[in-house]
Amino acid sequence: MTLSTSSRLTLFTTVFLSCVSFAIVLPSLWSYLQTLGAHKSFLAYVICIYSVGEALGALYFGAQFRSKAAKRVLQSAAGLGALGSVLYVLAYDRLVLGPYCVLFSRLLCGLWTGGAQAVQQAYLQRCLDERRLTSETVALNAWACIGFVVGPSFALLLSVFPPFSLPAVVFDELTFPAWFMLLSSVLSFFLYEFGLLEHRDCAHTYGRADGVVGGEASPLLKTDVDSEHCHRLVSVGWRTRVAIAVCNFAFFVHMFGFALQETITTPLVQEYYQWNVTNADVLFTAASVLTLLCFACVWAVSERVKDRVLTAISLVFGAVGWACLTPVPLHVGLFLTGFGFASVAFPLGRACVMSLASKLFPPEWQGSGQGVLLALGAVARIVAPFGAVQVFYVANGALIVFGGCALLFGVAAVGVRFVWSDVDTALES
Repeated sequence: MTLSTSSRLTLFTTVFLSCVSFAIVLPSLWSYLQTLGAHKSFLAYVICIYSVGEALGALYFGAQFRSKAAKRVLQSAAGLGALGSVLYVLAYDRLVLGPYCVLFSRLLCGLWTGGAQAVQQAYLQRCLDERRLTSETVALNAWACIGFVVGPSFALLLSVFPPFSLPAVVFDELTFPAWFMLLSSVLSFFLYEFGLLEHRDCAHTYGRADGVVGGEASPLLKTDVDSEHCHRLVSVGWRTRVAIAVCNFAFFVHMFGFALQETITTPLVQEYYQWNVTNADVLFTAASVLTLLCFACVWAVSERVKDRVLTAISLVFGAVGWACLTPVPLHVGLFLTGFGFASVAFPLGRACVMSLASKLFPPEWQGSGQGVLLALGAVARIVAPFGAVQVFYVANGALIVFGGCALLFGVAAVGVRFVWSDVDTALES
């Protein structure tokens, strides 16, 4: 099985656009809500509702992948993104409903991103063998990371254009990001239509043995697969189920650590070292460079080193990194060491856990399994910010927050070691 050049470019381009669409809004989001008359506390709900949308989108569209063609599912998700972008723009000057239009807009955009990620990863698993799945998963995650990094730069670029207005809509530095999101979602829709190819594969991945997809017979999907073979493929032993559960927990821990890092770093360096926002931006820029270097290294060794090994290494890195942040007072050198380990642990772990889970899921579980995995990640991104802010400033808050996170990474590493042999057995079978 192979991934065509057009499909590969389509996946990388659309994941890049969806991640830019997430990040491009963040610099101006609070200013936009202030213009609409929203209270300061409303910002937290707008940020969290996006993660709620990611969770729901991953679950719903991941489940749809089983019975519908991949491009149709992805186009449906992109359509929600377009609708959310329009609502974001229409919120302008509607002072009563405006903040709630933004809230619902972010929910729809979260549905788009979460659904697209789940289906894209399941699609990769369908098209590739185990040897290439890890490297392509790493590449897909790398383009997502690049989108997150350059998103604010796109916002800065758009802000230099002079504002203008048309009947019922405004084009300025607060709404330009939404127009970019709309363009990205529409472009993604057409890229899926003309660039993404459906592959010959077991028809049970679509839920029908006769190759019928969404009420239409598709010659690309017809295959001679007997029911006994399909039943054997979806029969999953309890050891494999335990290994999948460990993957889910490891993914949750990595996303929890990432959300904690992006939430607490700026207030921490301001309180501990009196750094300003510019210093924090430089720190996150350095973390982005580390992330891209990590992706390059993993891509280079992915066909020679097993996913379980890379996953275990990422969890150990996370445990070491967060343990380094526990002491109070925290020496700046120890802080930078811990921050560096945590920055490397996340991209390494996210890519390798997603790849490992893809290999463990039977074909019938691919879409829904990826949906559950990403939904757990979205839940972690909701829980971690609120928990960190509430606990960090109490007595021994650093010990509780950072030490607790290090403990989670340690437990996940022990879990991976516990299912070490079961992973190989499941993959061989």
